[in-house]
Amino acid sequence: MGIQHHRQRRSGPLGQVAFGPGGHRRRGRRGPAPVALRPVRNARAGSMAARRLHRARRRWLKRRLARAARTRIWLAVECGLLFVGLPSALWLGRVLGLRLPIVPTLLVVTGAIGLRLARDPYFDRRVLRAWRGLRIEGRRILTTFALLASLLTLLVAGLTPERLFDMPRQQTTLWAGLMVFYPLFSVFPQELIYRAFFFHRYRTLFANRRLTLLASSLAFGFVHVLYGAWISVALTTVGGLLFGFTYLRTRSILLVGFEHALYGCFMFSVGLGHFFYRAF
Repeated sequence: MGIQHHRQRRSGPLGQVAFGPGGHRRRGRRGPAPVALRPVRNARAGSMAARRLHRARRRWLKRRLARAARTRIWLAVECGLLFVGLPSALWLGRVLGLRLPIVPTLLVVTGAIGLRLARDPYFDRRVLRAWRGLRIEGRRILTTFALLASLLTLLVAGLTPERLFDMPRQQTTLWAGLMVFYPLFSVFPQELIYRAFFFHRYRTLFANRRLTLLASSLAFGFVHVLYGAWISVALTTVGGLLFGFTYLRTRSILLVGFEHALYGCFMFSVGLGHFFYRAF
């Protein structure tokens, strides 16, 4: 009598698998499909855990929102004190006869802001040393400068012809010194404060980049109230729009500083320097 072979079944971690004679896996008809073993959970306990997780997430979100709101408030206060309060105090001091030197004060503020940026791990230091967009933006900068410089020259020649190029003609040594030292000790400190620092530090206070640009330009124009003439504030506010626009497109303080120096040196040369020289 032959040996009767029975089909064997072996249990594995995923269920039962059919084997033929000799313990070999059967080819052909498959055994029952593997069934994954899952732990049985208590539905009520799972529901309670989900509710606790949901409440924890809501508390975490509330804390984050509250912290963000406090940060925005402190940033708004800081921005107001630095860009409105400090110039107002300096202007009031000049009205009362306390004439603090503007350039040394600017350098002190620049040093403090430079230290703050150096300690900020999120500040992109490449904006301080890169000549980004020089080929494309440089052409636009020079074209815009040529048009505006021609317009200002015509205005000075028509309204106050006696002042046209008065500083190069009458105060040549002073004018030459300004051409050298004005970009170093005035232009680049201002760009560090009103472009690099302002756009980095206070970008979260405004809804978009256009509002940040407008706020930076108004702050830049307002600080020139120290020069004692409305035309100084008006011209520098327009200049702030030009410089801020270039900074947003290039993120290069060197290129924006070059543009700022072009207009500043031109103002001292064409006959508008007396609107910007009094506070030195």
